Formats: sequence, C-alpha cells, structure tokens
Amino acid sequence: MPMKMARASEQDLEVAQQTASFIESLQKEWVPEAMGSDGDFFDIEDAEQCQEVLRKLLEINGCGSIFRVTFGMLVLLDPANKLLDPDAETLECHPDINALKANAEAAAKKLRSAEICHPRAVETLVDEARQILAPYLPAGWPEQQEAS
Repeated sequence: MPMKMARASEQDLEVAQQTASFIESLQKEWVPEAMGSDGDFFDIEDAEQCQEVLRKLLEINGCGSIFRVTFGMLVLLDPANKLLDPDAETLECHPDINALKANAEAAAKKLRSAEICHPRAVETLVDEARQILAPYLPAGWPEQQEAS
C-alpha cells in the first residue's frame, strides 16, 4: 500500500537546509556561519564549544520539522507510490505517469480532431479512455460517481 504523509512546509525545507549546512560545516571542522562565525576552527574536544554548537543546532531544528522533509523524500522514492522512476539516476516521473500523460494527450488529440461530434464516436473514445485509465482509477469508477 502506498505511503502518504503531510507535505513539508517552506519553513521545514529551510530548517532542513540550515541543518545540512550546519552539519557540513562541522564535518569540515569549521564553526557554522549560523553561529556568527568568521571562519573559526571547530574543535570537537572543546566541551564549551560543543555545547554552544548543540544548542544552536537544537534551536535551528526547533523552527521546523526535518523529519517531514526526510520522510517526505522516502514517500516520493517509495516504489509502491509510482511517482518517480525507480531506475533513473535523477528525479524523473515514473514511466506509468509518462505513459498516462501520453495516452491522455492522444485521447485529447482524437477528440479535438473530430469535426462533428457523433455520439457513437465520442462514446467509443470515452470507452477507450476508460480502458487506458482503468489501472489508475478506483474500482467501479466512474459509475459510482455517476450514481451519487
């Protein structure tokens, strides 16, 4: 079953960026700019400096949810959701989405190209669209919605 979760806010994304930048600075043994540093060396053996760094990191993290950002990416990457191409090295639409888009464009082109809308021709195109879209729609759609 596909995973779902709340979308990360702009603030969450900013917190994730600040946190990543902060930690990267520490890994390079520099005091992060967020602490008002002018390129000071970070000494992991300095207990006082480590406390200041931890306080600032917790302060940044308290302004948003880094979890929502990272878990959101897990949801996007989950193959069950069929949002992104699992075989691509970059973030690209899932092949099913590309196929659905291509099929929708072809169906729209057929409808636009009809000079006179014959009821039987339109019915045939609608049936064709239903067959193409069936794997992506809830069972019984659209009959359930029409009955409502």
